[in-house]
Amino acid sequence: MEKWYHAIVTENRLPMLEHYLLGGGSYQFCWHGPLELMLVLKGGAEVFADGKKYLLEQDDLLLINSNCGHSTFLRELGSLVLICEVSADFFRERLAAELSTLQIDCVSSPGMGEEALFSRLRFFLVQSFFNALQEQPAVQRLSLQYVSLLLSELMLRFSTQVTAPKAGKGKEQEALQRAMDYIEANFEQKLTLEQVAAHVQYNRTYLSTLFKKSTGILFNDYITRVRLRHALETLGRQDRSVVDIALDHGFTDAKAFSSSMKKYCGRTPQEYRQALRQNPELRAMRGSDKYLPRPLPEAEEALARYSPCFERTDSRTVDRQAVRDIREQLASIAARLDELL
Repeated sequence: MEKWYHAIVTENRLPMLEHYLLGGGSYQFCWHGPLELMLVLKGGAEVFADGKKYLLEQDDLLLINSNCGHSTFLRELGSLVLICEVSADFFRERLAAELSTLQIDCVSSPGMGEEALFSRLRFFLVQSFFNALQEQPAVQRLSLQYVSLLLSELMLRFSTQVTAPKAGKGKEQEALQRAMDYIEANFEQKLTLEQVAAHVQYNRTYLSTLFKKSTGILFNDYITRVRLRHALETLGRQDRSVVDIALDHGFTDAKAFSSSMKKYCGRTPQEYRQALRQNPELRAMRGSDKYLPRPLPEAEEALARYSPCFERTDSRTVDRQAVRDIREQLASIAARLDELL
């Protein structure tokens, strides 16, 4: 079955750009290297990121920066959310920027007085999705152009912090990945920095520094995130006590579990479970199962509000004038981006 998902990949078959739709009645806690753009097409979404809770409604747009742990809760069954994940390779190749050095602050909210800007951002995002879904390489290149325009607008028009490039190349990245794989396989157990460092044959202090520089988070925070991601899925099982879930997922006790949930998800386990009980159809987002199936008329109708392309019966025609217009806009923006970077 086809799904509302598409990835444009690099020559190494790694995703450069991913688009997908999420449906209501789902929840997850995650973090990832790519920057994430979230547009609520219908209904609402509750997101907790960087210690802030965002109650998003239809048309709201939120940017989640690289490696930011965030909890997403789509309580309304009819909700539809468009997600776009943009990799470091995209920033490097198309914007001459290092994603790991950027922190961009963007969330739409009432009364900002920037409706024209946000309308443009929504249009660019949905147009990119539309063109990404096509199988013609020329059309998919247009998808990349639209995302370039969107990100250029974000970097120029919103608060942006640029930090020093993060370290970690070659063998260091391989050692870091081995450490992450070891944590993923053993998160239920007591894990120490010394134990993981011995596994990858690195000095404990150096491995700690490498975690911070390469992921932006501390070693212990990384372990906590892994445990939370798995524990949150188990919370939906009402036959398990919070204490048992905490101990089975590597937390020392229910208090440590509750404290971590409050920090990263904005709710205690009991509060989260209570929200799940209010709607027995809520499910954890897991792997590719979280993507909505195609066709889905309500999704096409919602997307068409932002881009008339989704109403076309013949969607394989490349708009050459649109390509030329985008190239001209990118050229005019490039000089201003040079000043920022």
